[in-house]
Amino acid sequence: MQTTITDPQTTHDAPTSISLTLSGNLATSHTLSGEVAMTRSSTPQRFTFSVLAALLVSAVTLAQAQGATKTWTGNDGVDPTNFQVAGNWSGGLPANNDYGDIAKFTENTPANKTPSLTIGRVINGINFDNSVGWNLGYVGGIKELKLKSVNSSGSGTNTVSARIKTAAGGNYIWTIGLGNTLDLTGGLIQDDTGRSLTLKGGGTLSITGGINPAYSSAINKFYIETGLLKLDTATPYRYNSAANNGLTYITTTDGILQLQTSVANAQSQIGLRIFDSVGNGLTVTDIGGGYVQINSSPIPEPASLALLAAGTLMMLPRRGHKA
Repeated sequence: MQTTITDPQTTHDAPTSISLTLSGNLATSHTLSGEVAMTRSSTPQRFTFSVLAALLVSAVTLAQAQGATKTWTGNDGVDPTNFQVAGNWSGGLPANNDYGDIAKFTENTPANKTPSLTIGRVINGINFDNSVGWNLGYVGGIKELKLKSVNSSGSGTNTVSARIKTAAGGNYIWTIGLGNTLDLTGGLIQDDTGRSLTLKGGGTLSITGGINPAYSSAINKFYIETGLLKLDTATPYRYNSAANNGLTYITTTDGILQLQTSVANAQSQIGLRIFDSVGNGLTVTDIGGGYVQINSSPIPEPASLALLAAGTLMMLPRRGHKA
């Protein structure tokens, strides 16, 4: 792409001509490189051009980054469960990249709630929109769905039996609505290192096999803000079935972590792999079925504090009293 910008306010006899040549592929690198040619340019015009060029590149990048919402219909007459068939989507097949389209699953569709991957895919995110009973699966050997955003709402459970992997290079917020459970039976891989996932919404995120880093030395973070993170492992982060040093934070009194382990083992991880961001301390409770629950210790109610204070005062010895 080449463009010429003419500055009519130049003080020279002839207009200042600036030629900008941009090259690159926004679909793969998200960046453009450029070459500039100027005629009779002075410092003010050079500054003006740099601002215009930055705005131009930003506008093009933003336009490319804003994807669409593609809604599953399952209407294809030949292969109505195939995720990769455009006829199963309203608006066409979601783009195969992590900065474009959101795949939406909602009730205004046929009874077909079993979209299946036949190959691995990359999308921006998935959204189960006030709709439950879905199973986003795969055909043949396990397939991987790489994404950034996850949203699930509605009273009930949605399942993803394909393996989920987060896109590298970002910190993402996943929202599971109150009354909703999103069950990742295919597992979760958190790519990169030094990155974070945050759980919001008040619902339950259940993950088979714990949270897996992409490689053994990666140290990532998981923030439980509002909702329940349920893992069938003894530690939140696992790599090849061994404990990994990923860090899990309970950031509010509405954040809950459940692990399949003993109370003693869970307590040993507090301050090492599991952290209290509230400041109340963490309580570990055996909830049965081999699971323990970890949450922020409740703050005593004002009335309880008053009774405690009164009891303490009654127990204080009175000076000068003789029996």
